[in-house]
Amino acid sequence: MQLYLDSAATAKPNKEVLKAVMPYLTDDFYNPSSIYSDGVRVRRAIDNARESIAGFINADTDEIFFTSGSSESNCWAIQGYLLAGVMDISTTSIVTTKIEHKSIMECVDAMERFGNATYYCDVTYLDVDKDGFVNMEQLESVFKDREEPNYYDIFVSIQLANNECGTIQDIKAISDVIHKYGGVLHVDATQAFGQIPIDVKSMGIDMLSASAHKLEGGFKGVGLLYKKKDIEIQPIIYGSQNAGQRGGTENVAGIVGFAKAVELASEEMEDKLALSVKRDYFISELTRNGCKLNGASVHRLPNNINVMLPEGIGSEELLYMLDLDDIQCSAGSACNSHSKKPSYVLKALGLTDEQAARSVRFTISSDITYEAIDYVVEKVVKIMKIIRNSN
Repeated sequence: MQLYLDSAATAKPNKEVLKAVMPYLTDDFYNPSSIYSDGVRVRRAIDNARESIAGFINADTDEIFFTSGSSESNCWAIQGYLLAGVMDISTTSIVTTKIEHKSIMECVDAMERFGNATYYCDVTYLDVDKDGFVNMEQLESVFKDREEPNYYDIFVSIQLANNECGTIQDIKAISDVIHKYGGVLHVDATQAFGQIPIDVKSMGIDMLSASAHKLEGGFKGVGLLYKKKDIEIQPIIYGSQNAGQRGGTENVAGIVGFAKAVELASEEMEDKLALSVKRDYFISELTRNGCKLNGASVHRLPNNINVMLPEGIGSEELLYMLDLDDIQCSAGSACNSHSKKPSYVLKALGLTDEQAARSVRFTISSDITYEAIDYVVEKVVKIMKIIRNSN
């Protein structure tokens, strides 16, 4: 039995999405910027996709910009806002957390290191508690402690849900603090998009990033940046497409597939409660056999299970042996899978290097059965016994 349990890395394909995109990989191959009728028809497909995706998060159509994925969207939000000169320029303060995706962490680090005569940038990394929730007092203190409130602006970037531990932040409460002091909030919603309801207006989100391939059927290489109308940013890829904000001929098939995947996710949103029940069953069976949950037990993505294995059981050995049984899961973020360093996300939750090194992540999809969960747990328990006996 082959079981794919790494949906947080990339979701499985979907026949309905493939059917929707096939015309744009064959007969409707035209450049959407062309002015003849076939090009205009393809342009209309992009416009319809934009409208559909905007409705999914309660955004306006002209607030959605297509990108190559969340990593680009994250970097564009940060760099584009900085370059726009709206931060009253003498000093820029960027606030993020210690558990963000690498694309955020490395971008803000670069902005801090490459500050120049035009701007100076400092970065504050917020702590999280043992469950992965943002320290709200520390967030507010960033604003309260400013010596000259009008001297610089503050840009905040916080994940809606973490890609490793699955913790869902209270973005509305975070937004209320930020906006009380005139700051701007960017939300990396990559893992949450399609898993939980998102309303950019009621949640107070100024900018938001998402990737298509985290939704079932969505393609790699396409994503979006939502940008509220009154937020000014500069392009980082120049050209005439996306209203002059993001250059490059659009990935038509990817965008159409993104919209179809969003449509399916919207129809299945109520099913996420059932997925949460399966998640909790999976967690209870693993913890009953000596594992310990990493991250929050509530306010957690419905597809995320991240556990620390019992002492003496390394995640690398377990993953290798599960793979031999055709069970695919991970030790954390796919973007960090080649790194030998323990997860900085789990360390921020208070785990030691050794504890982080024996943690594994299963991310499930809605079609998983209880029988499949039992099968995986049985294999995990069997492998742990083998590892113990070999030590």
